[in-house]
Amino acid sequence: MVLGLSGIISSIIAIGFFSVLQINKITDVITTDTPKLVDESTKLIMIVVLISLVIATIFGLFMTRSIAKPLLQLRTAANKMAGGKLDANISINSDDEIGELSKAYGEMSNSLKGAINLLSHAEQKYRSLYESSPELYRTISIEGIILDCNESYANSLGNTKDEIVGSSIFDHVADNSTGDLKDAFETWKKQGRVTSREIWLKRKDGSIFPTLLSANSLYDENGKMIGSNTVIRDMTEVFNVRKELEEQKMKRLSAIGELSARIAHDLRNPLGVIKNSIEIMKIRNPSMDEKSKNDLSRLDRAVTRMTHQIDEVLDYVTPKPLNLSDNSLTNIINLSLERMIRPDTVKINLPENDLVIRCDAEKLEIVFANLITNAIQAMNDKGEINIRIIDDQNEALIEVEDTGPGMTAEIMAKIFDPLFTTKQTGTGLGLVSCKSVIEHHGGIIHVKSEIGKGTTFTIKLPKSQG
Repeated sequence: MVLGLSGIISSIIAIGFFSVLQINKITDVITTDTPKLVDESTKLIMIVVLISLVIATIFGLFMTRSIAKPLLQLRTAANKMAGGKLDANISINSDDEIGELSKAYGEMSNSLKGAINLLSHAEQKYRSLYESSPELYRTISIEGIILDCNESYANSLGNTKDEIVGSSIFDHVADNSTGDLKDAFETWKKQGRVTSREIWLKRKDGSIFPTLLSANSLYDENGKMIGSNTVIRDMTEVFNVRKELEEQKMKRLSAIGELSARIAHDLRNPLGVIKNSIEIMKIRNPSMDEKSKNDLSRLDRAVTRMTHQIDEVLDYVTPKPLNLSDNSLTNIINLSLERMIRPDTVKINLPENDLVIRCDAEKLEIVFANLITNAIQAMNDKGEINIRIIDDQNEALIEVEDTGPGMTAEIMAKIFDPLFTTKQTGTGLGLVSCKSVIEHHGGIIHVKSEIGKGTTFTIKLPKSQG
């Protein structure tokens, strides 16, 4: 813009000088050819015109300098700003548009400097938190390549940052957690975040340690996900404390189990004698009155209940090896129903289909008997039980659903704990024994419940034992 304005003004000056030369030439011609036509007044006019052009030229030159210089300063400062130098000052003392433009430039420069300082401070604060945090931080790409990490992450793995940056997240995971990390990685890519996943990491020396992993996504200016910031918490101390507590708990349970086994063994023989004596009394007194029969029946049920509880203790403390054979699940369920007393107020809907699996039929009978008995007791002897068999390729699913009051989340978290029970009578080992039997078969058992709608136990068993 400055060069264009200077060029225009220079052209005006050139035209002025050219006009003066032409006027002089015309004047000389007129004077030579027609001396009578040119008088003194005409020459005076020509002199005035010439002086006016000279003054206009000088004024144009002055205006060119007064406009071009500040514009040149503004252009120089703008070029410096574009190059990242925001400390270029402009001093133009003027009340016109150029002065206003100079002030606006100064305000813009100060605003940019303030914004850049604020951004720099925030970046330094973030970097300080990132680097000095005791948590393990790493930044990864969408492909799972580690782009950055903090010192805590590098030190925990026994590596340097240079060794870690550029490697894959799967280079640092323990073998037993590879599947868990893959699942967490795919979940993050689909949902944009992962929270509190238990992942075991592997150090440079080959040792492993437990962690909790959480990740949030990073996006580019177009909103496309390009990576994540991952926060990993070392759970070694928590795991060690939990392991120690579990070991102490197992020691106590082992001691209790040994004592219980001795007591249970000593009680079985007297209970057997009592049960046999009841049967003999019934045989010897076929015509006894109804009250005596009821008393004996009540005594017999009490002995049966005590014997069942003793068997639960013994099965939990000294589990017997599985006696595997091919068995019908429907047949096992029917035999388990024959083991128990069912009130007429409880309706049991049996499965219409059947599956044959390889299992220990006697142990599964006890499992189903326990689950159905618990369901009856939960419904206070009134309600409906639905038993379903589902063919799931290489596995069999068995569901036992009741219409009872349901369980709270707090109770569900404890029902498979040894000695935990919500009943006034019972050992608290029934469901624990069920879980043990199912796991020895290579299966799993889990429960879901809703207050006011009932509870469902689901058993998943392999059809054949590997």
